Amino acid sequence: TPSNSSAASDVYKRQDIVDVLPELPYQTDSRQCTYYGGGLENYILHRSGSDHRTVISCMDAEYDVWLATKVCNPRDWDCILLGGSEENTRRLQDVAHQLSGCITIPDCGLAPGITSTLAATLYEQGHRHLAIYCGGIPQEPPTDLGNPLRHAKSFSVAGLWREYTGAVLTRLDNQVCYMPTLHTGTEETLYIPNGGHLEAAYTSGGLSLTPETLEFESLEYYTLRWPGHFRYLRERVVWQPDPVALLDRLLPEISSEMPDIVILYYNTFPTRKGWIWEYDHDADISAMAQATGYITASIAVMVHDGEIPVGGLLSMEDFRMDWVIERCRQMPNQFTEI
Repeated sequence: TPSNSSAASDVYKRQDIVDVLPELPYQTDSRQCTYYGGGLENYILHRSGSDHRTVISCMDAEYDVWLATKVCNPRDWDCILLGGSEENTRRLQDVAHQLSGCITIPDCGLAPGITSTLAATLYEQGHRHLAIYCGGIPQEPPTDLGNPLRHAKSFSVAGLWREYTGAVLTRLDNQVCYMPTLHTGTEETLYIPNGGHLEAAYTSGGLSLTPETLEFESLEYYTLRWPGHFRYLRERVVWQPDPVALLDRLLPEISSEMPDIVILYYNTFPTRKGWIWEYDHDADISAMAQATGYITASIAVMVHDGEIPVGGLLSMEDFRMDWVIERCRQMPNQFTEI
């Protein structure tokens, strides 16, 4: 579904994934038909001559249970689900007994996605305090007066608004709790190498259910933006009758004229490290497409090649950062460690 279509505005869909998945070393079929859920796009990954399939779904999370239980599992197809929501991941957990044969992985991608992999890896290493900062932003802060949010679109605006308004599942003082989004005074200002001086605020969904499953003393997720973004949201957008339409009108598209970067950064107190993706001008692929697409492709290839020995419902916590990063390095990413 094109990013400017009416369907894309109604779903949480990482549409830029379509630019990346054909790079996989497999034959891929892009299916657009009502059988796969309202005409939204999925990729079916397979080797020539093989009956096995790994489905990579870009549909809204409301289709996750249906796709896993009614389409993939009966055919013994593995199922990789992008995006996601805490509610639909819980629904998948409720039907996990129906997903015994194939591999099903919800909340794949960047955030949610590799953020949970990062948390699990650091938890295994003994860390018990973790703050993760993640965001796709224009490479340079927009100065156009017509863009007071100082931001640009890299995926569905409806999905973006969902992140801004949902309750934030987090972990503080070894207790699972919910924090509000867009709350006055909660922004944190920090400097990130090769990124600049940015602001960070709580947004929902970035860690999926990881704060419930890993017993950190503290585990927090923040979204990164250029300074002033969250204040404008609180003061000028949240009160509008149709904030999604307003965001769609205010935010330009990421393009070669307005390239983006994606930052994944973490603090284990005191260690701070991370990765940064940059717009690929040669291939004309956004940083968000690379970060989301190549991470998902790495997971899909590991699953499809049989590197994951167990079946059933898994999570991104079952992977480790070195596995994913090594796979990503085999693909044409424009990313570096920071």
